[in-house]
Amino acid sequence: QYAYEFAKLGFEVIGIDYSQAMLEKAKNLRKTEHPPSFLLMDIKDLNKHFRQNSFDAAWANYSLIHLPKNKMLDVLKSIHAIVTSGGVVHINLRKGTGTHVLQDQRPSKLYSREFFLWERDEFETLATKAGFHIIEFRDRQHRNWRWISFILRVRK
Repeated sequence: QYAYEFAKLGFEVIGIDYSQAMLEKAKNLRKTEHPPSFLLMDIKDLNKHFRQNSFDAAWANYSLIHLPKNKMLDVLKSIHAIVTSGGVVHINLRKGTGTHVLQDQRPSKLYSREFFLWERDEFETLATKAGFHIIEFRDRQHRNWRWISFILRVRK
């Protein structure tokens, strides 16, 4: 839904997801004059698909919540590389420590998702190491969870 909102504002938008099923859902959300493009890919492979300084901004809203913590710094460095100097990045994460596993019983099988939880200082340390300047931080309750959001500026 965010991809369509940004496209409606006139931005050229490329959305990515690891799941073909989620991409199909995204493609069918809305019909617009200039729809976003959607690519099947792993966020850990950004540098394989995009050149450095390809984007003015990046929006990772709920998209890094399943990424293991030991992969986060590399992904942040990749995002930093593909966004231009001075560009802005939004990242939203689940707040807490450790992990949380959510299990849903689907008609055909038990479906399980692991969430990696973050504290503010823990994420800010990695973001700074990756070359970002933290512009804004928010901590909020949404439904049954606490979420932390960051607006970061790329420094090169």
